[in-house]
Amino acid sequence: MVVAGIKNKQVKIQGAAATNQLGVLNSTNNLVKEFDGQSEAITDRIAQRARHTQNHIKQHHNDIKQHSEKIERTSIG
Repeated sequence: MVVAGIKNKQVKIQGAAATNQLGVLNSTNNLVKEFDGQSEAITDRIAQRARHTQNHIKQHHNDIKQHSEKIERTSIG
């Protein structure tokens, strides 16, 4: 009788431990998914900013080229 009671409590403890472990695994999985999503969003934002900066630099180069050509035409003519 005592042995059966101990075994019953042992089974309950093992069940609770398994449930707790599953909860921890689920929480960890959710955190990983959240960080993965945030990482993807950050990567996208960095790429977008890099493209914007490239376009901005290209525009400045074009402006400088146009001004240089204008100065050349003015000094020649």
